[in-house]
Amino acid sequence: MVEVKAGSQTQTDKPDIQANVPVPHYPDPNAPKTEKAAATLATVSSEVDPMPHIFMASACTVGAGYAYQYLRQPRTAAIAAAIAAGYAGAAYMINNNQVHTGYYIASLASIGLLAATGPKAYAIKDPYHVSLASLGAISTVGNTLKTYQIKTGKPREYNMRK
Repeated sequence: MVEVKAGSQTQTDKPDIQANVPVPHYPDPNAPKTEKAAATLATVSSEVDPMPHIFMASACTVGAGYAYQYLRQPRTAAIAAAIAAGYAGAAYMINNNQVHTGYYIASLASIGLLAATGPKAYAIKDPYHVSLASLGAISTVGNTLKTYQIKTGKPREYNMRK
């Protein structure tokens, strides 16, 4: 890299790439590892919301169609469609700054999805129930963490510094 001094400033012909990469900084460096891991999940969730809820609404809608068409289980299809409506409503609320209510609804939808598909996924291990139960478990963790964060303020999110 060639440096040219002009007065008191140093100019280079190539930009420094590492200077533009944000570095995560947690406000409490002495926090336990579990709190830092939860803070990572909360930070990622805050950055990508409401897209995970839209994805879950779509997955439940596809699951409802699959249950009705191929599994011939209209009750299961109705439950999946109701859960999809819950996720879609939560995504709408989170997008319109009603974050508290949106995460509560998303948490209830996640727990409902896990309760509806978990026992059958464990018992018969068919791909429909296993995939929705897995998505429900992951969604339950993320949504309950964000609900807890909104209520208590912990874990604090990472600050991205340059």
